[in-house]
Amino acid sequence: MAKGRPGPPEIIGGHDRTGYFALGIKNHPKSKAAIFPVNLGRIYYMHGYQEHKNLLLDMVHHLLPETAQNFQTNAPARVETVLKEFTKNTPENSAKTTSDGQILHLINLTGFSGNTYFEPLPLSNLQFRIRLSQKPQKVFTLTDRKPLNFTWKEGTISVSLARLAEFESIVMEW
Repeated sequence: MAKGRPGPPEIIGGHDRTGYFALGIKNHPKSKAAIFPVNLGRIYYMHGYQEHKNLLLDMVHHLLPETAQNFQTNAPARVETVLKEFTKNTPENSAKTTSDGQILHLINLTGFSGNTYFEPLPLSNLQFRIRLSQKPQKVFTLTDRKPLNFTWKEGTISVSLARLAEFESIVMEW
């Protein structure tokens, strides 16, 4: 869409079709490929608008609707979550190709507003449901190594975090 007239809702308009597309999806026999004509990650990093992040998330949900079941939480949107496989950083693991578990990084951005940072609001009773490839043997917080109770059902772990201040990580070891 072409740039339209700015202003309040009652006078904006003039958005003409340009023939350019915001997303291209190619269907292959056993897969799909998607391409955006812009670098959404960079734009999101520079400006921080949720709309840019939501464009990418909408595309992922369109291509892989089952991903919505892989990770669920009651944490507010201002809690950044990063789920990664990990291998313990020891000399004997330097050539290891399998992981030792998963780690969930949590960053409380409730005090961040683009250019300034204030004390984040403490959050409590955060719930997480995560689909994992195998059942963890132990689950604990990284900062103080406090064990966390969890339940395991049908390939999914349910775990709670009583309090989140600035940051925390939940380690799930195989």
